[in-house]
Amino acid sequence: MKGKRFTYVFAVAISLCCILTVNPFAVASVQFYTIQAGTYSLNTLKSAKEHFAFLSEQLKEQEKEYLRIEKGNKYYIIRLGQFQTINNARNIIQAVTSLVPDAFILKETDFENSEIVLMYSRDEKQPAFLPMEPSAIKEEKIISSAAPVPAIEPAIPENVPISQSSPERQEPTKQEMVNMLIDRVAAFYDNEEYEKAAEIVREGLKKWPDDPDLLAWYGATLLDSGFPDKAYEQYRKATELLPEEPDLHAGLGHSLLDMHVDKAMKSITSFKRALEIDPNNVSALEGLGIVYVSIEKKELAKKIHDRLEQLDQDAAARLQEFITWGIDWGKE
Repeated sequence: MKGKRFTYVFAVAISLCCILTVNPFAVASVQFYTIQAGTYSLNTLKSAKEHFAFLSEQLKEQEKEYLRIEKGNKYYIIRLGQFQTINNARNIIQAVTSLVPDAFILKETDFENSEIVLMYSRDEKQPAFLPMEPSAIKEEKIISSAAPVPAIEPAIPENVPISQSSPERQEPTKQEMVNMLIDRVAAFYDNEEYEKAAEIVREGLKKWPDDPDLLAWYGATLLDSGFPDKAYEQYRKATELLPEEPDLHAGLGHSLLDMHVDKAMKSITSFKRALEIDPNNVSALEGLGIVYVSIEKKELAKKIHDRLEQLDQDAAARLQEFITWGIDWGKE
């Protein structure tokens, strides 16, 4: 029995080793450095593929290992390389930034929330495109260094500058530079690295203080970092610039909501401190009951009400009004 168990465990271990050898992306917890060269919304896969084709055409063979398009929750992301050290990534980043000036190095740790949509391959027989649906394979063109290269120029997306060696190179517009900066912000934001995302946005706002997209992203990073009051100010400025943009008003609302919850929790702490000193303090009991109503904890408010009935009938009656009718927020 012991021999059979050992054989089984050994077979499982060998199988896992084979899986990891064949597919280096199979384990989500492996950490490595990679280079991010572009971010596209989920409705612009065509542009992401054009960007991918441009890089596969321009980079040298050793520079485009693991060139891929990943599909995240909100974006298609173009990345290349799987470097064990940051110095290895730095050896490649210069070649990439000569084509995409805003490319940058980051540490990638998790593939659970991403899907490899497109992968560069040296082998002509192995499809470079890995479409999400098998039926799409015939419709995709295979990119491979072994295959003949078309004589036409590769399509280049609008926000990817032409190579520096090209006489047709043009300086990116203000909007293109903002978009490239937002690409970097989105990458850190999706990885929940809000402080790094905020730092990049602040640099952008030094150049373009009235850009509503940057203000909105700054508001989002501040909100998720636990600073709803500061986030409110950024969203307020953005709504003044784009008053018809619903997402900005939604961000403003979430900021106010978090501010309300934050203040409610702080007021609960203060009221409870007062009650530690004087358990029968009517003012603290009434205030605590009202806060409980405001955060939808009416059962706790009713317990406070029962205590107040024994201490102060008027305070108990006022709290009962809040319990019965809720908090009057004014016009909806």
